[in-house]
Amino acid sequence: MSLTPEILLKDSQWISGLAPLFQITHTFERISEYVEGRRRMPPDSPIPGLWRNSMTPYLVEIMDAMGPRSLIQHVVCMCSAQVGKTAAAANVCGYWMDEKPAAILWISGTQTLCQKWAEHDLDPMIDSLGFRYKLGAGQNSRHKGDKTYSKDYVGGRLDIGSAQAPGDLASMSKRILIRDEIDRAPTELTSGEGNWLDVSEARTKAFRDRAKIFDCSTPTDYYESEIFRLYTLGDCRKYMVPCPHPECQKEQELEFEGEDETTHRKWGLKPILDAMGELADVVYICRHCGGEIHEYHRKEMLARGHWQPTKKSSDPTMVSYHISALYSPYEMYSWIKLYRHWMEAQNDPDRMKVFMNTELGLPYKDPGARPDLKIVMSHSGEYMPGDIPAGVVFLTIGMDVQVGKQRYDHPDDGPRLEMEVLGHGEGYRTWQILYRKFYGPVDNPDLGAWSDFLKWCGDADDAIHKTVGANFRRKDGVIFPVSRIFIDSGDITDVVYRFCSRDPLLTACKGDKWTTEEKLKEKGDIAGPSNMMHYRKSRITSGQQDLVLVVSNYYKDALYGRLKVEKRPSPPQPGGYCSFPERIFPQLKDKAGAEADKEYYEQLNAEERRRDGSFHKVRNRNEALDVRVYAMAAGEYHVMERLKELKEAAMRDRIRPDFVAEMTPSWLIARWAQQISVGVARP
Repeated sequence: MSLTPEILLKDSQWISGLAPLFQITHTFERISEYVEGRRRMPPDSPIPGLWRNSMTPYLVEIMDAMGPRSLIQHVVCMCSAQVGKTAAAANVCGYWMDEKPAAILWISGTQTLCQKWAEHDLDPMIDSLGFRYKLGAGQNSRHKGDKTYSKDYVGGRLDIGSAQAPGDLASMSKRILIRDEIDRAPTELTSGEGNWLDVSEARTKAFRDRAKIFDCSTPTDYYESEIFRLYTLGDCRKYMVPCPHPECQKEQELEFEGEDETTHRKWGLKPILDAMGELADVVYICRHCGGEIHEYHRKEMLARGHWQPTKKSSDPTMVSYHISALYSPYEMYSWIKLYRHWMEAQNDPDRMKVFMNTELGLPYKDPGARPDLKIVMSHSGEYMPGDIPAGVVFLTIGMDVQVGKQRYDHPDDGPRLEMEVLGHGEGYRTWQILYRKFYGPVDNPDLGAWSDFLKWCGDADDAIHKTVGANFRRKDGVIFPVSRIFIDSGDITDVVYRFCSRDPLLTACKGDKWTTEEKLKEKGDIAGPSNMMHYRKSRITSGQQDLVLVVSNYYKDALYGRLKVEKRPSPPQPGGYCSFPERIFPQLKDKAGAEADKEYYEQLNAEERRRDGSFHKVRNRNEALDVRVYAMAAGEYHVMERLKELKEAAMRDRIRPDFVAEMTPSWLIARWAQQISVGVARP
């Protein structure tokens, strides 16, 4: 006798025991349909009860893009808190565990987030959707195949891991990869295996075009946010909603505030104050008609909304979405609460950062501090490259080594050395004497760009310190030898070490963080006290020469402060003033020369100083800034080393201690300046 549905229905008790084997199921091809009215949200969630897509209609397309009917392989969701992103990610996970079983890897930013999600989201979801019986590959035991961080089921396995646990990322191949709160983890793995996003994505390679990746997170810093970077690689979709007023009905993205540059019409949230001046309500001003939109309009607007791409994706199988708390259901988050948080964040950058990240779903861009490019460029024109202006006391060279790209069209994208000859004077005055590039391979210290640099020095026979000074002579005939050459050893360390062994004038250097114990304990490379060491020497393994570790942020901070010093109508210029020649690249004529000069100044201004003293790139090319940092560090190094020698000699000669105490860097530079003025050779 065959077991037909009619026969089975006669014995409900028997059916309940065999339900997992014989229950009649409906096949869902869309994730939004799978969870509609089936998943029950727990009582402590913002909207408890059965899942209704009508509450968060903006999540429908996002979830369905991760379904089997969609050709999309990579979904990126940059969003605020209180919009249901983690619940949507859990829906995706549940669908691929129950409806279309597949191998899944769920990764969150920290181990704490993993545990919280597994216990407070995953397990209640499994129970509410009713597929707990499928776990453990048919086993009834809770300990076999149904553990906190792993779930076995027929057709696949779910593994849960932290972004910073390499072992969690190196498991077997996975078809579905879900990465939640990716901005909560450092990009690089502590094990040195590289970017954790790349390492985890490699788990899906075996599934080729059947793989699915879902990234969601609230963003963090503008320059460091990985979710923002991924979002910009996609098509940057915005959720467009219509104005509820019948006479308008035009679509728009809900934004906290905005203004038309031409008409100066403003839109966004507008406060409504009571008679006492207190916040009583908040309305949204339509971008098109200027009408007031109230909270009760929001549900209707969301129901009629749709996602609209704003740019072409870098990959046709990749889509990206941005959603803010302005779209949150009223039951989850109100506009008046959002506006109050904005008011509380005024004049407090830390709270404003939290507001931008968690409520607007946008990366926070620190206002930062950069010199005005026009002011910097106004410092040029008083002399020609190679000239030694009055006031220069000694010269140093900073050199940046660029390995370059494997394939390039422009020489500035290939291997090269970039060099600046910097003149130092009293009161921290500086003059750019020469900026030059040597093109060619840099992987052999005897060939290519290195060989061209030696030829420029005037001697290729290991006597640079005797000849390089002949390149610089003041108009009155005084020769200015180069006192020290700092060469960046960060990219090709061994090559730079071997090249620097040619001559005592050459010194390998490398960017470093603050060197006091207190600063080493602090997170990040931030500004420290002004009386601390700005560099430190470290003996190279060979024992034959020194490596100078340069605290780059100190010199960048000092340079940016000096570049802001404005030019006086007539000399002398104030202390710290930075002078530049009439042309940076005089060998380039007309438009090419002007563009090259402008590029130099933009590179000098290529990083932004944050409130914590750290520097972050705002453009890719910053070689001019690095070169200036090394030349400045070489100047301080030269003065401090000579001062140390003089003090040691004075102590040996039993010079009075009070006189030795007066031997400061400023004293020594003033002494050199006086010697030059009377024609006495400077040591």
